[in-house]
Amino acid sequence: MIIVDRRNAMQERQSIPLVGLFIAIIVIFGFFPAIPLAISPVPLVLQNMGVMVVTLLLPTRQSLAAIGLFLLLVLVGLPVLASRQAGPAVFLGPNGGYLVGWLIMPLMLQGLTYGRVPRLVAILLSAMGVDILGAVWLSTVTTMSLPQALVATLAFIPGDSLKAVGAWWLAQRLRKWAPKMI
Repeated sequence: MIIVDRRNAMQERQSIPLVGLFIAIIVIFGFFPAIPLAISPVPLVLQNMGVMVVTLLLPTRQSLAAIGLFLLLVLVGLPVLASRQAGPAVFLGPNGGYLVGWLIMPLMLQGLTYGRVPRLVAILLSAMGVDILGAVWLSTVTTMSLPQALVATLAFIPGDSLKAVGAWWLAQRLRKWAPKMI
């Protein structure tokens, strides 16, 4: 005899529209155009702030689902990134490490907050973790050495720090505005 926990099944069904909504949030943050940099083949984007908002508002499992499904849209060729690039080549190019880092961000945040790190500090550290992962991948797929890629990644730190603070602030406001939904 199989025992089904109906509460869990109901919660899973209720989370599907919520995950879809948060995929849309990441897409909306991609409407802001990418800004090319002279020092790096990876542009500055606001879209990673959308990923931070999702990571801060949803439980880890739902964050992973929203970000993973968003990346699946990119993989199958939908131009939902700020750069309007899409397809498997995006993951194999200079942006690949940053995109994979987006998927790992909820796990980093969960690990840091489990250790009692305040959420603002945790999202800042998670954003830096994505930048480091991106630099490692950048050095793998380009002619940049790892030190060069890390120096190029320094260009992202001030903006990513501001985006992390902004995402944290926005998440605080959204939690008060829609506490039952998220």
